[in-house]
Amino acid sequence: MGRPSACQTRRVNTASTRAPHLTVTGTMDARPAYDAGGRLVPALAQIVREGPARGPCALLLSGMALRYRIVARGARQIVGLGMPGDLLDLAGAFGGFNDHHVQALTPCTVLDVPREAVLHLIGADPLVAAALWRQVLAEAAIGREWLASVGRRSAITRLTHLLCELRVRTGADLDANAGTLVLPMTQAQISDVLGLTPVHINRLLRELEARGLIRREIPVLHVDDWRRLEKAGDFCARYLHPRPTPLALLRDRLVAVLSGGEAPRCGFPAPLPAAAPPRD
Repeated sequence: MGRPSACQTRRVNTASTRAPHLTVTGTMDARPAYDAGGRLVPALAQIVREGPARGPCALLLSGMALRYRIVARGARQIVGLGMPGDLLDLAGAFGGFNDHHVQALTPCTVLDVPREAVLHLIGADPLVAAALWRQVLAEAAIGREWLASVGRRSAITRLTHLLCELRVRTGADLDANAGTLVLPMTQAQISDVLGLTPVHINRLLRELEARGLIRREIPVLHVDDWRRLEKAGDFCARYLHPRPTPLALLRDRLVAVLSGGEAPRCGFPAPLPAAAPPRD
């Protein structure tokens, strides 16, 4: 896939979004206020590329993103989802190397944050540090659950489990036992998550309909009994760590520093210098 062209991504605001320079003392040079509106990225456009980290980190403000690896003979495996509030290339901020690609699943709004500012805030602001630790813990827990699904759950259970996870992660009303899920993924994308073929996914969705677990009005799934679907999918939401830090607050902390303000000091040790990227 080629790099998105200038006509594929555009800024939400017209004000200058050039990031202020972070000095070695941790203060910000005087520059115009940072544009917190972000930029719009169309669905299926590339946000992060595997390889040496170049440019700023991407904070996802809205929409959903796919994390994926390309393996032998060009096959793709989707290894995670990016949700609002995620720094999509956090590994690149620390190690200088991104070990996977990130693509917009839906139209997204992304805020570009200089890597130096991310490292500065982790050492200076406990709110930002805690939010990013929660992201790391949540991604690790979800990765373990996906590995268990691909390794030990049947195909129908894998799919049902994923549908239940998407319901929780997209912010549905969990107190309601009946409801709908707007499925953000195509059958081909679901197959790349579950290690199945698109034809198999289509057959499994028809089987779920035949069993009365779902009704489809693409892209909407109607579910009359989520508890029954969770039981069929061997689903328990405990692994989905809560994300109590509001996205707006995290964004505002980042923007305050980028606009020339100082993050509160908390005595955290200074971040380690970025490691050299691994050799091919």
